[in-house]
Amino acid sequence: MAEDFELLRYITIGQYLPGESIVHRLDPAVKLLSAIIVILTVAFLNAYLPNITAFVLILGLVALSGVPIGYGLSGLRPAIWFIFALLILELLFSPVKGVVLWSYSFLHISQYSLRLTVTSLLRLIDFILLISVFTLTTRTNDVTRAMERVSKPLQYLKIPTRELALIMTIALRFVPTFAMEMERLMKAQASRGGGLTKVAKWNIVAQARARLPLVIPLFLIALRRAEDLVVAMESRGYVPNQKRTMYREYHLAVRDWVALAVVVVVSAGLILI
Repeated sequence: MAEDFELLRYITIGQYLPGESIVHRLDPAVKLLSAIIVILTVAFLNAYLPNITAFVLILGLVALSGVPIGYGLSGLRPAIWFIFALLILELLFSPVKGVVLWSYSFLHISQYSLRLTVTSLLRLIDFILLISVFTLTTRTNDVTRAMERVSKPLQYLKIPTRELALIMTIALRFVPTFAMEMERLMKAQASRGGGLTKVAKWNIVAQARARLPLVIPLFLIALRRAEDLVVAMESRGYVPNQKRTMYREYHLAVRDWVALAVVVVVSAGLILI
């Protein structure tokens, strides 16, 4: 099917969706710091109630940002079979603790493995939604500045935070670019009678084997893009470890402080639950 080769429509990380929501108007550093706090909080939740509560709150955040929930969740589609396989393995092969719900030979499903699988799935969805909301409501330049400002205290430890922020921003920005290149390669292979159209979706091994010939050309494209980026940065006089001014100055407004306080209070409440 044609939609099987449209990877870019299912890549939400690294793209910007213009809007006028309250999340769009928040300071980029506040959004990044809030996302980090929530991600760390969700990572430590290991019970049903706090995980479900966090999931509902994050869905509310997605709705508040104006990002379509279906579009935010579409980032899971490219890896859905891989995620499904991991969850099945976690469900069947986790340590047996508590009441055993089902057992056959060496396979067991206990209350512990079921809870671990459900919470892991909720965490993964939460992480994807949070990263998607942050990148979809923040311009690329603002993402770089936010990373620099949040990691600024690390400069006292002689850590090159500006360069690390630039690397992270380039990595995020290249995600949709490589998805577009991968989509083009897949369509070119399919038009020449490649094996992608003849492999069942559920056959993970066959799908990986059919995509193996695409790795080398995609790797060469990545090198070519990286070289072009280096030439562009050098032509604009970019020098690492040099102090530079900002075209736009950032100042925290009242809504930024309120949003950060709400995130801290909600995160503390989830941990207490």
